[in-house]
Amino acid sequence: MRAALAGTDPESPSLIALVQRIRESFVGTDRWSLEPPVVRRAVEANARGSAAFLLAHSRIIRDAVQSGKVGLIVAYYNLTTGVVERIE
Repeated sequence: MRAALAGTDPESPSLIALVQRIRESFVGTDRWSLEPPVVRRAVEANARGSAAFLLAHSRIIRDAVQSGKVGLIVAYYNLTTGVVERIE
C-alpha cells in the first residue's frame, strides 16, 4: 500500500501493474501522503475496490454471492493490533 501511495513507480513491471491496480481505488484519497490516517483510508478504499472488482469480473463469485451460498465481507486487518474490522 505504501508503494502505491508513493509518488514513484516500483522498478519491477509486475509490481507496477499491481500498484496501478491498487491506485485505481484511491478516488478521493490524498494518494501521495504516507500519514497513518491516509494510509488507512487508502487500505479501506482498496479493500472496497477489490471486492467490487471480484464481483464485476468473476461470474462464479458473483453468482455465489447473489445466491447467498457465499458471503463477501470487506474488512481491514490492523497489522499492529491484529484486530479485523468490518468495513461498511
